[in-house]
Amino acid sequence: MVLDGRSVPLDVGRAKRLATAHQRRALEAIYETCAIDGCDRAFHMCNVHHIEYWENGGKTDFSNMVPLCSQHHHAAHEGGWKLKLDPTTRRLTVT
Repeated sequence: MVLDGRSVPLDVGRAKRLATAHQRRALEAIYETCAIDGCDRAFHMCNVHHIEYWENGGKTDFSNMVPLCSQHHHAAHEGGWKLKLDPTTRRLTVT
């Protein structure tokens, strides 16, 4: 289990499908906008996306989540986008 500075869980594995309030706050501290480079849609307008899809066994862990605006969230799911998140820099790559 990964905890933040106040010992709040940031990794919940498969116990929950949706991001917790603590996970959303941690993501918002890193991302002011959608994680797609150049997108200026504000964080509060985004969905939290699992890099490895929940349907495919992806976990609701901080390292597997990024905020995506509706347009980019649909493109990721329906447009065949492959997303990769660098674990150190959290830089998102789209192929």
